[in-house]
Amino acid sequence: TDTGAELEVHDCILISFPVSKKKEKNEYGRRGYVLQSPELLKARVAVSIEESSIATASMSSPRPTQSKTAREIRDIIDALEFDDVASYFEQDDDEIDPYVVCDGVSVGAFNRYIGDGEGLRFALRFLQLSDDGRILIVDLSTTVHESTVQCFEFEFLTATGNGRLVKIGGSTTVSRVGLPKKEADDTYGPLRSTPNRTRPPRPRIIADWVTLAVEVGRAQTWASLETAAQWWCGYAGIQYILLLKVSRPGTQITYRLYEINIPQCLPPPSATGIIRRRNRPRPADSVTFNMRRILSIPANQPLPNGLNPNAVVDLRIVMEQVIDTI
Repeated sequence: TDTGAELEVHDCILISFPVSKKKEKNEYGRRGYVLQSPELLKARVAVSIEESSIATASMSSPRPTQSKTAREIRDIIDALEFDDVASYFEQDDDEIDPYVVCDGVSVGAFNRYIGDGEGLRFALRFLQLSDDGRILIVDLSTTVHESTVQCFEFEFLTATGNGRLVKIGGSTTVSRVGLPKKEADDTYGPLRSTPNRTRPPRPRIIADWVTLAVEVGRAQTWASLETAAQWWCGYAGIQYILLLKVSRPGTQITYRLYEINIPQCLPPPSATGIIRRRNRPRPADSVTFNMRRILSIPANQPLPNGLNPNAVVDLRIVMEQVIDTI
């Protein structure tokens, strides 16, 4: 450029940069390309100008950007190399910062992209929309992750005494007004046929009535898991939120159980701990769920035959089962 030339960058520009084998945590895009925000692009241009001994260019401020559309979001996500994302989460660390997909996304555009949650390149349970409008991939499906979900489910249903009375919602896509749509790794609640239950709280119906949400993280950070808990604590009908953080070899599970008594308010965890395989078993390795709360059965109504008053799940058994699968 000529000395003193003015360089203006608008919105987002697709520009080729050398990409090292190890991805920078806040870069995103296809292999060999990095889709940069205007601010980051300007910083790189400024460095390039300085290093090339070219006179400093006058940089104008970027124009306010509108939210990306659902189609634009889909195009960006479809352009991602899955192997690149997978290799990013294969780092040895058990706390890996989210993979940034793109920025400039509104809640409305995000929810339109998600739709009913079917057919997405990356399942909604692995996505988050940050407060500043960035779509983040917070984790990926792995053997350890999925085994933890399934092993907890088996132990929980067994602990109820009669798992046929409990609705298994899986990673059902649910919503709250004005917030991004959400999926947990597993959800539970009353069935339509559950005896002596109350009606679903408004605006819930049986299909989206969740009383226990389970969020499992392998590479996902605790900050991200707690963001998920904050979302769930305002969901009408929720009674329990269980966060499980499992290590890469499955030999350690950290847990936090929240009992929701006041909607919209996430209390301190009622149970928390770290279970390590090398340590001796302890009573604290278990978490307890009141089945009246899980199935919304009032205290003045009898429990169905075979149902235990409390479901006590030994998380050490969950851990041992997970280890046995890998």
